[in-house]
Amino acid sequence: MIPKRVKVNRRYYTVEMLDQTIDYGGHKCRGLCDWDKKIIYISKKQTKRAIISTFLHELFHAICCEYKIKTLTHKAIYDIEGPLAAFFIHNPRLAKSIKQWRPQPAKKKGPVAGAF
Repeated sequence: MIPKRVKVNRRYYTVEMLDQTIDYGGHKCRGLCDWDKKIIYISKKQTKRAIISTFLHELFHAICCEYKIKTLTHKAIYDIEGPLAAFFIHNPRLAKSIKQWRPQPAKKKGPVAGAF
């Protein structure tokens, strides 16, 4: 359901699913994005829909960090995470369509005939 690794700009973030909620500064959180370590932590102690929403929330934080976006507020992230999660849930074929657009890796070139 949630990928183990995502590419944001030119960096890869590992996604770790945790059995407990996350303690951050004395607050219990469902997710956390550690920009320094490039890890997104997601608590499994929530519904599947909430896990998707939390993942998208933390992904927005990673995107803001990697693209140096300073105008997206935390409230705006909260406002968009749920509707975006619902969009992906209601449009499961979208991911398959997007995968088809991904550029294919370049084919390895073999030796050129007649080259020494």
